[in-house]
Amino acid sequence: MTAKGCFNKYGDIWRIQDGFADGSQTFIYWENWLKDGSTWRPYRHGECNNNLGAPSWGSCNKDYYESSSTNYYGDKGSRIRFQTCRRAPLDNVCTPGSIDAAPWIHNNA
Repeated sequence: MTAKGCFNKYGDIWRIQDGFADGSQTFIYWENWLKDGSTWRPYRHGECNNNLGAPSWGSCNKDYYESSSTNYYGDKGSRIRFQTCRRAPLDNVCTPGSIDAAPWIHNNA
């Protein structure tokens, strides 16, 4: 069994499924970075928690800048990356193991 997570660009909606049925919570940890001139800067981060238990899907509705719209820094560009995680007694277990290993998703809905 696993935790499954996905991001729908149209509506900026996260979906997370608890596939463990062991009482532990599943969640998505996400980061949103915005383009500022020639560099990318961290803008927001957070979690989407599923408290519904297995095998239910939970969801979170967020509002991110689109890559094509002018962002907080006055530039254009928005990207997101995430991990699907499970809360464990001593430490969270996430896939991928590090947020730095997560692929970027350009939010260009």
